[in-house]
Amino acid sequence: MLPSPLLLPALHEVCERHPGILFELVGERREADLIRAEADIAVRLGRPDEQDLIMQSLGNIAYGLYGLAEASGQPESMRTFIGFDETMPGLPQKTWLDDHAQARRFSLRSNDMGSMLQAALGGFGIALLPEFLARAHPQLVRLDAPTPPLRPLFLIMHPDVCRSKRVRLVADHLIQNRNRFFSLRPGDCRWNLPRPSRLTAPSSYRGSRLMKCISLVILAGGLALTQAPGATAGEEQFLTSLKGQYEGKGQVRLRTNRDPINVTCSFGSTATANTLSLDGKCRSLVVVSRSIGAELTRRGSSYKGSYIGAGSGPATLSGKRNGNALNLTIRWAKEINGDRNAQLSVAKSGSRGLTLTTTDRDPASGKAVVTSKIVLHRK
Repeated sequence: MLPSPLLLPALHEVCERHPGILFELVGERREADLIRAEADIAVRLGRPDEQDLIMQSLGNIAYGLYGLAEASGQPESMRTFIGFDETMPGLPQKTWLDDHAQARRFSLRSNDMGSMLQAALGGFGIALLPEFLARAHPQLVRLDAPTPPLRPLFLIMHPDVCRSKRVRLVADHLIQNRNRFFSLRPGDCRWNLPRPSRLTAPSSYRGSRLMKCISLVILAGGLALTQAPGATAGEEQFLTSLKGQYEGKGQVRLRTNRDPINVTCSFGSTATANTLSLDGKCRSLVVVSRSIGAELTRRGSSYKGSYIGAGSGPATLSGKRNGNALNLTIRWAKEINGDRNAQLSVAKSGSRGLTLTTTDRDPASGKAVVTSKIVLHRK
């Protein structure tokens, strides 16, 4: 994961020079799909596989093994390591560190770079950290060890996005100041498509009170900058009205042919003019607990995002709002009840209520069955 200190100094300059741009910082490990316009700019570790994208090398991130002086002074056979957990299979840093440590002990594993940094500072052992991050903490000592492989860092955009002056303003600033802010090793800095001319902020943005929102998402492979289109007053009011802490009850069917189970649930909802995040847990005497959540982003009148809660892995969401309800199609990660499709409704009830309803089709009868209905009230 790329920690936010890599980009915040550069973005702070953009904010000072162009106060009409607002950045939203969101923590997320999923890579944004630029082909499907989930983000306007991405900064990722590793060269992307997508073909029809503009990409610029920002350099290479160098890693090293770091620990406190007492940890680094131990004999090699006695060294204890801080590593990456099993939610990150195939990550080059994890592969290299596991091969280097071999049978030596790990005191902690995590998928969060900030936690690994704090563990190294707390004396848990030796961590594989980016050089730019470790240099900010002089109490960390670099070990004399084989050099880990460099990780190339790329800035990526869809060609259509280059026409946006706001997006190019941010991209140009990151590219032109990569050495000053990022302190990365030199890399190949060529565009794979002809680069448009450098853009400056139009006069209408300078000192403008109209906020243009660009949200910053930290990812497992990098980060994405998502420029949300201007929300209509109705959409913005609807989404922001859903914010709050909720609790309630409902029923859940594990399969369309099963009897419903009574559950008690609690949810937290965060929202902006263009995003909605639901995170909750439902409990019962039969099913001890199940986490349920949804992450949605609005672009125009369409909503897209992800859903968890069925036990089949993350599912995709897409749909639109109709009145006081978001009507969304779920695409499961694998077949459930005979296919991979279902429906989710997120409906506002009065000023304090929220109802989540999932509907699926019974494979035997072909009829629609409500597989979960949770009625919540804001605390």
